[in-house]
Amino acid sequence: MKRIFSSVLLAAGVSLAAAQVQVSVHPDNQWVWHAPETPVVRIVAKDAALKAVSAEITLVVTTDTQTPVCELAQSVRIAAGDSAVLTFKPSVTVPGIYKCRVMADGADVLDFPFQQYAGTAKASHFNIAFEPENIVSLPDHQPDFEAFWNEARRELAQVEPHYEMTELKEKSSRFKRFYLVRMLSLGGDTIQAYLTIPTKASKPHRSSYLGEQAQGKLYPVHIVYMGYDSGVWDLDTGDNGWIQLLVSVRGQALNKPTNKYGDWIRHGLQSPQTYYYRGAYMDCVRAIDFVCTLPEADKSRIYAEGGSQGGAFTTAAAALDHRLAAVAPYITFMSDFPDYFRIVDWPARPIFEQQHALGLSDGEMYRTMSYFDIKNLARWVECPVFLGIGLQDPTCPPHTNLSGYNLMNVAKRLTVYPRHGHHVDYSHWNAAVIDWFDHYRRE
Repeated sequence: MKRIFSSVLLAAGVSLAAAQVQVSVHPDNQWVWHAPETPVVRIVAKDAALKAVSAEITLVVTTDTQTPVCELAQSVRIAAGDSAVLTFKPSVTVPGIYKCRVMADGADVLDFPFQQYAGTAKASHFNIAFEPENIVSLPDHQPDFEAFWNEARRELAQVEPHYEMTELKEKSSRFKRFYLVRMLSLGGDTIQAYLTIPTKASKPHRSSYLGEQAQGKLYPVHIVYMGYDSGVWDLDTGDNGWIQLLVSVRGQALNKPTNKYGDWIRHGLQSPQTYYYRGAYMDCVRAIDFVCTLPEADKSRIYAEGGSQGGAFTTAAAALDHRLAAVAPYITFMSDFPDYFRIVDWPARPIFEQQHALGLSDGEMYRTMSYFDIKNLARWVECPVFLGIGLQDPTCPPHTNLSGYNLMNVAKRLTVYPRHGHHVDYSHWNAAVIDWFDHYRRE
């Protein structure tokens, strides 16, 4: 393999069509750099026709909102059956997420594979990050933001929850009793959840970071908030020593058969008082109300986790209810809407469609969205936060995940999965989350 390190290489020979060049990229430094480090992008080019090939390889770098940053070119001649490693050093000095495209003789040639839920997806670009924890996106909440959420919480407190627990014996085990839970939330909406409670055959989960006296004889609680239009899955009924609650907010998952909201993201957009997520965020708080009624629950060790919309719910719950001891949102939805909608097609498209149907100005639409923007709720979070992001996420871009996280003044940890999209590596994430929770209890 021939290694080429010059910024521009001139080579003799006839340039062949870009279709005769194959390229791949490799994650130096996991594609995340911190000053004074200099970002480095390595590209491997090889011939696709089993004969010598000449081409000009160009790295095109933009911000994630498509503002041009730089173009770097190298010319290369590759012998038949050989390959070349080209090293580029893009002039990235401002904290941000940057898109990188690769071209050969002026044509896009990258077919970049990254991990998604359904398996491997491909894109014509890949992302790199520079100083991700210093990306700044200032809050844009309205003057009555705090009053708005205080009123929502007062309304929720006035709704008698009427908790109902029905054991699903076919799902229960020796170590866990499995329940379907029903409760009333804001506006009298019925929401449902799956719940598991350890039996006497199960010992409480013990943290290696907390003393025995701090942990007591009760069970810690793991609340899981679900993604947008997520299917329902069963909870673990093994001997893990946790109370677990899988929450379905109004109109979704377990509640989907009675959904009256249509496409949730666009419902009630005309006003923050009518917008779907006012009730949905309160459903997340009602779930905490419920677990606090369980006599088996250790109220000092209630934790929450969720991905995508569930990541938004996890963060909103931590902001609006300080009974959580620690949280772990990942690939977080509902954050930094003005920038978010400049980067992605969904959910921007259905929201813009609804905006136009309602005759709302941009200012009116973004005003409504600002009440539900995780970026604006972030500074109310008081418990420790563990955030996971997929660097290649095309649905909830890393920029938007970080806009709220970077405003939090709490103990926190960031994990970046460089080759993952709207997804995390669960073989790492699941154990890391439990370890994060184990560090903390609420005094």
